[in-house]
Amino acid sequence: MTKYPSIMKIVSSVFVLHAMTACSEKALETPGINYAKSGPLMLNVETVQVVSIPDTHPSKNRHAQEEAKLLRAEIERWAHSRFSAQGGEDRAMITINKATLRVLKDSKEREVSRVSRDFYEGKVDIKFDILDSRGFVKGSVSSSIDQTVGIPETYTVHEREAQIKRLREELVNATDNKIVKEISQNLILYMVQ
Repeated sequence: MTKYPSIMKIVSSVFVLHAMTACSEKALETPGINYAKSGPLMLNVETVQVVSIPDTHPSKNRHAQEEAKLLRAEIERWAHSRFSAQGGEDRAMITINKATLRVLKDSKEREVSRVSRDFYEGKVDIKFDILDSRGFVKGSVSSSIDQTVGIPETYTVHEREAQIKRLREELVNATDNKIVKEISQNLILYMVQ
């Protein structure tokens, strides 16, 4: 009989630990990239083409290379889903010149917190052109976004991934806001009302 209460304590401790980790994993889950809430932007063009120029100087950090690939894929997915051709003589071309994510180490130790950070710097450069049937540019706007997030080295892997995912989401949404604003101000004739 003396063995039974100790086994019960062990089993109940395992259940409590399992419940705590399940709750913490649930709290750290982040949804996929959330694009701007509005639907596709209807354009008075025959086609919308997305061109992605590869990064000529990728980061030497393998983790940063993988994150940059994810960012580029998200920007391409956003460009394909955000703009819709509704017929017309001209065509739209979205050129993704840059979609990079780099990791920079904190050069100064913080005297107050004594926690060093990794800084993730994201950059997105996009150009939006309206081309006529011969390929001449009739109108053009561009967007350049830079954002940085500092992640303390004390963060868990899940917390770090959530922060990087949030950075990618902010880069996509900031790009969307800026390019749509530029189109509505400078290429209004090509927007379907």
